[in-house]
Amino acid sequence: MVLRWILAALLQEYITISIASPGVHILPPSGLYFSYLSTNDSSYSSLWEGPAPEEVNKQQRNISCINVEHSRTAQYGVLCLWNGIGHNPETIVQDYVEFKKIIFPSDAHLVDHTWHLQCSMGVNSTQITCSIQYITQEKNTMNLESMPHLYYASRDDKDEDTMGADCRCDRHEGCECSLSPTIHSASYILWMEIPHPTTSLRSPPLRLLTAAIIKLDPPTDLRVEITSDGKLKVLWSIMAPSSPSVQCQVKRSVNTTEEISAPSYAIVEETYVIFEVPQSCSPMVFEVRCRKLPELGVWSNWSPPMVFKSQDGYYFPQRAAVSSGSSVSFFCMYCDKNKKIPAKAITWGLNLVEQIPSRQYMAVSDYVGKVTTDSLNTTTPKGKFQFDALYCCARGIECQPKYAEIYVIDTNISITCETNAKITFMTCRWIPKKIIPLKDITFTFRYYVELDYSNEMLIKYNTSTIKSCDLQQDGHYECVFNRIQTMHSYHMWVEIQHPSGALRSPPVSLRPLDVVKPSAPTMVKAKRVADTIQDIRYLQVTWGRPRPALKDIFYQLRYRLRGQEAEWQVVDIYRKASANITNVDVCQANTIQVRCQLVNVSKIWSDWTNAIDTEVTDFNDPLRGPEFWRIITKNSIQKGDNITLVWKPLQKEESLCSIRGYELVQQVSNIISWSTYVGNVTNYTLTLQGSTVTVSIRAVNSLGQSKMNHNLTLSKDMSTVKAVRSLDVYALNSTVLAVWTMAPVSYDVVGFVLEWRNLRERSQMHWTYIPPNISRYYIKDQFYAIEKYQFSLTPVFLEGVASPYITYEFSKVDTDEMQNNTGLYIILPAITATSFLLVITLAISHQRMKRLFWKEVPNPKYCSWAQGVNFQKVSLSTSGSSFCSLYSHKKNSSEKSY
Repeated sequence: MVLRWILAALLQEYITISIASPGVHILPPSGLYFSYLSTNDSSYSSLWEGPAPEEVNKQQRNISCINVEHSRTAQYGVLCLWNGIGHNPETIVQDYVEFKKIIFPSDAHLVDHTWHLQCSMGVNSTQITCSIQYITQEKNTMNLESMPHLYYASRDDKDEDTMGADCRCDRHEGCECSLSPTIHSASYILWMEIPHPTTSLRSPPLRLLTAAIIKLDPPTDLRVEITSDGKLKVLWSIMAPSSPSVQCQVKRSVNTTEEISAPSYAIVEETYVIFEVPQSCSPMVFEVRCRKLPELGVWSNWSPPMVFKSQDGYYFPQRAAVSSGSSVSFFCMYCDKNKKIPAKAITWGLNLVEQIPSRQYMAVSDYVGKVTTDSLNTTTPKGKFQFDALYCCARGIECQPKYAEIYVIDTNISITCETNAKITFMTCRWIPKKIIPLKDITFTFRYYVELDYSNEMLIKYNTSTIKSCDLQQDGHYECVFNRIQTMHSYHMWVEIQHPSGALRSPPVSLRPLDVVKPSAPTMVKAKRVADTIQDIRYLQVTWGRPRPALKDIFYQLRYRLRGQEAEWQVVDIYRKASANITNVDVCQANTIQVRCQLVNVSKIWSDWTNAIDTEVTDFNDPLRGPEFWRIITKNSIQKGDNITLVWKPLQKEESLCSIRGYELVQQVSNIISWSTYVGNVTNYTLTLQGSTVTVSIRAVNSLGQSKMNHNLTLSKDMSTVKAVRSLDVYALNSTVLAVWTMAPVSYDVVGFVLEWRNLRERSQMHWTYIPPNISRYYIKDQFYAIEKYQFSLTPVFLEGVASPYITYEFSKVDTDEMQNNTGLYIILPAITATSFLLVITLAISHQRMKRLFWKEVPNPKYCSWAQGVNFQKVSLSTSGSSFCSLYSHKKNSSEKSY
């Protein structure tokens, strides 16, 4: 009502009241106050311009006022423009009270009205927002007619530029006004006006500098750390444009169970503030706001409150990711029953099963303890727990329910790179198989390039660049560098990101020129070679030189039998683009591959060439034909006997390397002969009709026939010749020894054929050729004592095959002695005769000694004097004659007495 009365009085004078000022006032970032005060005492109506009196200026206030006198009402009014000194919205009322004490030392006034004007502009906004707040100590409210208006212009010299701001007012609090975003000038001229149909209260022109009213976004990411000396460090992040510095204000309050204590403030020009650790276990609440410097921009809004609770214990860090074998330190504050545990009483445990030694503890302050763990092993996930739990305890008895999480990761990732043969790009590969599959873990490949090359240089991690890599099907990551700088150094590593922290693999430094991977050799060929002069056969392998075509090239050739998974045999070759492999079976197909390495350029091998397989082909006539034997079957129906020739397949070294078949040659005389190709078989049956025929078997391959062949003459006349006198067969465990003697014949023996078979099983007859100069032979076969066998020995002469000697029984002899001494069958009769003669000799000697002894020594049975004499005690030194004399003397004496 008072305001209405004053405005009505002003209406009658038809004027607009404003502060008389020669210039334009600067609107500071903290804003200005516009006040109207009225009183009936003219003693308080002195005009102030510029700085306030000395007692006011001490508080850094600037006040500009003008007197207003109403003749009809005899009221005196004052219009003032002034600034506050507070930093907080909570101090606006305090500024208002202090101002009234300066203008009116007493309360002798009728009415007062004050508006606070402050403008701001967001960091990423082009719109200016001005807040007009109505302030009065009597809690009066503005009525609708006295709502403030705000006008602005981009230039202060043209009234036609004046525009009205878009204001939205609340009669109880104030207005929010927006300046059009289409105006992009660096400064504006503002007027605040309290309107009325006939008159108004108008502020002086105010210059608004947009650079000074930037309002930052509220700080984010508030967090608490513990410093190395055991203090609380509150940190935050701000998104501020480029400026020399930023000023921040931290508000701290303690939240007890009864009430929230009065906040305390701290102003810093950093993004952190450090506090002492309080003894109380009550939670603390932190809020932060910031503004630009040196323009002292508008304060940002307060950040969301961050509540720091230490009553249940607090760890810093609360979780950490470290590499295997490294060490990490943790801090702890422990409250028990709302009282902080002294740092000296804090102990530590790992996973609730392992107590950390006390030598790793440290009290960094009164209530903050520290532990350092070292030589950590890689974490093994335990169900949903993918970390090791570190517990802070009180005197080793009671531990906190909370714990710190330690993620120990094996960072030994091997990075291998190779440059293509044309040196146009480089491919690097790495695989994180050793890293445990932790949740939310990611990998980033980073690198940087520099001209200088040194393995001992410091890695510049901050200058690195991320390189995209593709995951391959085998689990490897592949990163391709195009347009490489061959003589520059590439430093690279893998960064492992985890919510608990980031780790790096050991860095790798290399030059693309040092990791050139050459192309594989070309035109690999292989052929088998036979040297008939030196009688050697080998595999000759040749290939073409790779690109780049350097002289110093190291080759490796590997080979193995085709179709087998046997171990590769590797041959090293220097410079020469060929190799002769002698220790290989040239009669079998082999698989061959070749690769190369650039000597003094790179240690990387090329890929193996495509595998080539050698072909098995004949490279000479067979050396000889097979040995064969005949089996005779009597034929009572046809004329002549059926002769079955049997032979064993030739060995590869004899057939060189394969056999297509065999050819049977029959020769009746020096003139008559014929041959028959029998194919690739091992037996052939023919009918022997003539009296004598000589047969031989030739081996045939693609290059010809064997020149050295085994001959066998079949003659009916010679088949009746009995040349074997005896055949003894001795069983020696599972083998058999055959011994024979020959009767004198007038033919030359060219060999023997020993045959044997199991009669019970009626098995096939086994046979073997034996040289003519021996008379015993070990048969290497399985023989059993309970089985019956047939053995036969057949002499072979040039004239034909003699009659076989057949036996069915084993000879009776100690088989153990036969086995231990193979010549026992020869010396056994001599040993027996010698033993018999030795027994006879010992018997004769024994009788003679007996007679000689009793001839000299009397028999006590028939000699009374000899009874009771102990002849064993007779002196051995007594000679024979003395003994005889004694004997004669005793005898004579006995006779006399008898």
